Parts: sequence; structure tokens; C-alpha cells
Amino acid sequence: MRYPGIAVACLTLTLLAACNLPLTPQPAGPYPRVAPAIPAAELAVANEYLSGARVVSYDAFDNLRNWTTEPTDSILSNGVFQMTGTAFWHSHFFYKKKFSDGEGLIISFEVQQADTQSEFVFVSGEWLTASFRQFGVYNAAQPAADLFQGRADLGGYPLLGDLRLQPITTYALLLAVGPHGHLEAVVWDPAVPAQRAVYDLLGDPSWLGRQWTFMPKANAGETMYIDDFYRIAFTDIK
Repeated sequence: MRYPGIAVACLTLTLLAACNLPLTPQPAGPYPRVAPAIPAAELAVANEYLSGARVVSYDAFDNLRNWTTEPTDSILSNGVFQMTGTAFWHSHFFYKKKFSDGEGLIISFEVQQADTQSEFVFVSGEWLTASFRQFGVYNAAQPAADLFQGRADLGGYPLLGDLRLQPITTYALLLAVGPHGHLEAVVWDPAVPAQRAVYDLLGDPSWLGRQWTFMPKANAGETMYIDDFYRIAFTDIK
């Protein structure tokens, strides 16, 4: 799965309707789609970190009805969302439904530069206040921790693992909200699943019982390509 195409995945043909995936072939476009595939490999990786992970819903990015985007000049073309970064991290979009304990996501993505100027995060609370929390991953050559508590930027350090991001190469991301303030992020190369970057956080009591918004962001000079969004449920983080 290489740029300019990002692969489509769904559970089985019998779940196509539930996944909102058309039964007719996708039209030709600048980002060709390939045939649906079973995401067993992605769930297998997720279940190394989660207990009882299962797919709840699937978004093929055939439209943006589940998302809010900013700025509006980002492009949705043939099932791939392309977001071009703007200054001060103003380019972002977010999933309209929030995440709570026992919920998470798996998504496919590519970045044009892999230079720390894009991120995938869960956010909760109001920015620049004591209530704010942010957890996720900076898309650097060596993926880095993305962590805010209140106004304090506590991230920036390299994640565990041997994964090194390459520009215009497809990767998978798992983000999960566990019970007791436990959060998990894993990035891996679907072509070489053993190459991973892992971020495990057990927050203090102020991280418990929150509602989280999934929000990819890009700064000026970076472009992100995003496809195949799976909302998942699970019982616990291992």
C-alpha cells in the first residue's frame, strides 16, 4: 500500500453495508483504491496491547459526514483525505463522536515529510487551561510522544521501538482509551508489522473518566494522507 494509493479495508463482504462501503467499483481518481481486505492483521496487532479488541464501525472516507475539518481547502478525493498543513498548527480535523474508556481507533496514514510537523492526538478539556489534556504521537522520523497536561508540554521524547517513519509510506496507528487513565498509542508498518513505535501512559487521577476527541493536525510544510478509519471497542489495555 503505497502513495498515491491508500488501501481500503473492511471486515467481510457481508459487512459492506454496515461499513458504508459501496458495492459498486470505485471511480478512477488521483488516489486509486484497491479491493477491500480483511483487517485481521491490524486487529492482531491491536490485540497484543488490548484485551478483546473488535471493530465497531468503519469509515472509508467516501465522504466527511463523520468529521469536521479546518481549513476547508483540504481535499477528499476517491476515499483519501489530504490535509495540507498551515502555520501555527491551524490545519486539523476531528471525529464528531467522542471516545471514552474501552474505546479507540485504528487508521491508515502517510505523511509527506515525517518531520514532526504533524500529529495524531486525543484531546480533552479546554486549550490553555488547567483542564486540558492531550495524548498522542508526533509523526517524526522517530515517532515522538505528544503529551500536554494543562499548559505544560510534557512530550517530545522518542517512543519505544525500532520504527522509523519514511515519507510517502503507509503506516497504521492505534489509539486507545483504557480504564483508570490508561492510554495507548502504537504506530507500525503494515508491510513489516514487527517494526513499531509504542507509547503507554498511565495518567494521574485527573486523566480518569474523560471524553476524548480524536484530532489529527498538521503544521506548515507538512501534508497528511488519511484513510481507513476503524472505531474499535475493547475491555482493557494489557
